[in-house]
Amino acid sequence: MSAEPPSKDSYQTRLDQFYETMKLSAALGQRSLAKRSRPSSDVSSEVNTQRRFLNNLAFLCDHRRDNSFKISIAIENADGLSRFWIAADTEPRDNALRCLNFILSLLKRVLGLPQRLLRHGEDLLQGVCANLAQSRLRLEVEDLSMAVKDCQPVLQKLSHPDLEDLPEWLSQLDPETNQDRNNLTWCRIAHEAQEYEAMDKLNSITGVSDMPALTLPFVQLRHSIRCLARQFQACKDLIEDGGKLKALLLNKFHVQMVTPAEPVPPPKLDPSTNFDVITRRLIETTPLRREIEAAFSRLKKSHPDIEERIKKQYGDGMAVPRVPSEVQILENFYKNRLKYSMGESFIGISKPSCLCSQAYFRHHPAASVSPSTNGELCQSWSPSLVQGGSLMRISFYSISCSRRFILISASVCFRGSFR
Repeated sequence: MSAEPPSKDSYQTRLDQFYETMKLSAALGQRSLAKRSRPSSDVSSEVNTQRRFLNNLAFLCDHRRDNSFKISIAIENADGLSRFWIAADTEPRDNALRCLNFILSLLKRVLGLPQRLLRHGEDLLQGVCANLAQSRLRLEVEDLSMAVKDCQPVLQKLSHPDLEDLPEWLSQLDPETNQDRNNLTWCRIAHEAQEYEAMDKLNSITGVSDMPALTLPFVQLRHSIRCLARQFQACKDLIEDGGKLKALLLNKFHVQMVTPAEPVPPPKLDPSTNFDVITRRLIETTPLRREIEAAFSRLKKSHPDIEERIKKQYGDGMAVPRVPSEVQILENFYKNRLKYSMGESFIGISKPSCLCSQAYFRHHPAASVSPSTNGELCQSWSPSLVQGGSLMRISFYSISCSRRFILISASVCFRGSFR
């Protein structure tokens, strides 16, 4: 890290170069550059219990399905007070704040019930959270209905003695023939369905790689079941983990929204920047230079309109930059020197972050735990806007390291895709 802050021009240049890889990836129709990682479900220690607690809490406060919106939560240890910081990728943010406060307050009441009433308290929390998430759950129930409908004719083509009981099982999962069930009931049914023997058969069907046309509907069915089941499981885990963390987290708590961070200006297309320039920068950071150079040469021949595709990624059709919620919380804790609960700099997220956030976390001096990732490049990703001083130096360093990480990931991905 340099001793002096970089100039504004050099910082902007590095940002523009950082975005080049994302624009090239989008121009080629590629989104994923790395494997998806999932948060651990290990609760063998108090620290891991707090991690699962925060991830589930963020999930229950996020009522949108699309990846353009995400909730992040972290806990500050403020002299005996647990301050829950929450951030959202975009508006509306106030809804998330109210939801977090409401869920924590209700959870505290449920955990204070005598053991004989705890089951009733769990039912109450399940119902409240399902009601709050009704817009998301309604869409997931619709997806389940479509998946069941698509699976039924395919199942007839897969006639096999081991699959004879699947049609009846599917009929029990069909929302169209069971319209008296509410969203919470469907969440519970999906949660229970995961334990059925039929689910094992479903998993075996989806594992048949040489029949993609037949297995795809069952992949979608399994996904729909898991989405609905997660809502139910998240509430159960929240009560279990909250009981273990009650003294630390819930005796005295406060909820606060992170002030939304201003993103950097949208990247601009440098007239001198073209496919050859971008790929040259990709190649210079990797030892696989010759192989990747040959792959890019073939790529350019197979996409004669690549220059126009790159240009289209800038201008009116470009995604508006925004600072993701996990980066907002990271910078809030670092800039204000806040202390994380249990001394662990972990931020819970409602959905996996993009590859840019994971790279930024890895190289940020805060040394926070890297979030789980979907392995994709988010075209609207942005760091916080900083104006000079030590924060610009830190941001410049983090962006520079993240750029190298993204470039190497992109180089390997492009090499594998265009041999």
